Amino acid sequence: DIKPGISQFACGRWNFRLAALRASVWAGLCLQFSAVGDTPVRQDGQSIGGIFAKAALSILAGMLETLWATSAAHRHALGWHHDVRHFSICRYVDDVLLLTRTLCSNHASDALKLVYREKVKFSLVSFGPSATWTDLDLNVHVDPSGTASLSLSLRSPNEAWLQDPLGTKRGKVTFLPFLDHLPCPIAHLAAVLASRLHRANRLGFDVRLGLRRCAHDILELCLLGYPFGVVRAAAHFVPRGLSGALALRLLVRALRQSWPRRRRIRNGVSEDTSL
Repeated sequence: DIKPGISQFACGRWNFRLAALRASVWAGLCLQFSAVGDTPVRQDGQSIGGIFAKAALSILAGMLETLWATSAAHRHALGWHHDVRHFSICRYVDDVLLLTRTLCSNHASDALKLVYREKVKFSLVSFGPSATWTDLDLNVHVDPSGTASLSLSLRSPNEAWLQDPLGTKRGKVTFLPFLDHLPCPIAHLAAVLASRLHRANRLGFDVRLGLRRCAHDILELCLLGYPFGVVRAAAHFVPRGLSGALALRLLVRALRQSWPRRRRIRNGVSEDTSL
């Protein structure tokens, strides 16, 4: 049932039959015993963040979503006699985004309960014209004529800290401070910058949104004391074929003159080490 295959993105891959995948998920869900040293432990359910927990939730929630979207009889049996287009749902594992122009917060919460039939419980975190979902910031704008438009941008969890580093705590530790030695390879910094551009490309965003997200990372590296030469090298490590890579290099190059200068003392003499 398992056959090796060839992939253009990796050295090799494995092709599984659907029945084998179902059997492997079921076997993983049946695993209840683990060991801490020599002590056996039995757990009920699945650990949060585990591979099988994600698979089980995706199978169950996906089945319920498909049933809701395709079966009018199913919706009527649950008491929903309205147009199914009153709201739309997007889900990433256990993060659900519900879009609606007609439902209030209470009815939106009730709609979620109908879709997932209490088998998967979601709590309403926020409701309004703005929302944060996974790595995206979403904003709904309504013009005077009543026409609504949705704008999306890549979320920066440390944006408040970048604007006020002394009065605000960093929301997420993406990079470690530079303490005269690189805490990670330059290739790692380049991979982070490349991932911002790649994410914007995959979502069909304007390249400027990807560059804006990279600018936040570059500013964070600056505030953490990274020399300009390190950041410049990371930008040059981003593959040239990636949309926005050349613009990223120009962006970093334009910051050269305004980059804070770092100084060190060697043999009683202060030396500039910023470049």
